[in-house]
Amino acid sequence: MVMTVERIQNRRHFKITKRVVAAIVIIGVLASILLVMHTSFLTWYLPRLGPANRAAVPYAHGQLTSFNPLVRAAAARGLGNIGPAAAVAAPELVNALHDNSPQVAAAAADALGRIQPPQQAVLDGLSRALDHNDGEVRRYAAVALSRYGPKAASTVPELAMKLEDKHMGYLAARALGEIGGPARDSIPQITELLSSTHWHVRSTSASALTNLVPLDDDTVSKLEVLLRDDNAHVRKVAERALLAISKQTSQPDEAQ
Repeated sequence: MVMTVERIQNRRHFKITKRVVAAIVIIGVLASILLVMHTSFLTWYLPRLGPANRAAVPYAHGQLTSFNPLVRAAAARGLGNIGPAAAVAAPELVNALHDNSPQVAAAAADALGRIQPPQQAVLDGLSRALDHNDGEVRRYAAVALSRYGPKAASTVPELAMKLEDKHMGYLAARALGEIGGPARDSIPQITELLSSTHWHVRSTSASALTNLVPLDDDTVSKLEVLLRDDNAHVRKVAERALLAISKQTSQPDEAQ
């Protein structure tokens, strides 16, 4: 009789335990589904923010600390798309340049280039990002600095050192060209890129030199060589560059 009662109790405990475990599993599955749905929504929604979504800045700003790198990257992209109105998030975006996820760091660099917060700390952060281990982060940092133009003059030494970077040297050239006058010492290195085997490197470097006049005869000669380049786009860029250089160098004489 005693054994029968114990068996009944054991069966009851087993059933209860079984139900509890099943409930825990179901709750876990539902929580995972909700998390995936939430993450999917944020990674779709945040990058679609724009200048008209200024009111969303605090929310997107807060998502920069999400445990999920996909959400952090999406938040950075959204803030970048909002533009200057998202400048309040600049310190966190600078910190995100050191994120463990290269995707987040690259998105943060891109966002800072679009927002363009007027702080030296931002330029310093982007300058340090030029040495990031991930090539894409270095690329986005260079593009971001190019958007600052002459305001990024303090980063010229770091950009010049990256002209030999096979992954993003041409983007460093682009940034130096946008900075203009303060970057003229880098003309010889940029001129060397005109001989690259990659057409986009040749065209970007030619365009950058347009903003660094006056140019020496050797640089002009190498630009003229590009007029016979195999790539049509490179030929057009070289033609525009030489025309612009000709106009800029003739202005002082016309003024006299």
